[in-house]
Amino acid sequence: MLDEDHAPSHILKVHRILSRTPEIAHRRRLIVEKVATLVDPPTVDETEGNPFMTGEAKAFLEAAAKRPTFMRWCVGVGMSFRQGENLPAVAVHRPRQ
Repeated sequence: MLDEDHAPSHILKVHRILSRTPEIAHRRRLIVEKVATLVDPPTVDETEGNPFMTGEAKAFLEAAAKRPTFMRWCVGVGMSFRQGENLPAVAVHRPRQ
């Protein structure tokens, strides 16, 4: 998978999924050995975030202000949530114009 330019985090997710199935089968005594334990899981290097510069932050907030989920974006970026992490959807009542 590395040869196909998949991210190490993607490979780790696939390994976790593939190692879980034989674990259940082993517990149910359908297989003798868990083959996923024969392979070390890939390591994922922690990457450091790149904070917005002032101009980038202003451009982001201006673009996000046009969306109904504006506050979720502001909180998500402000709290440094990673992609895929988000806040539960909250209905925002705006006055009708």
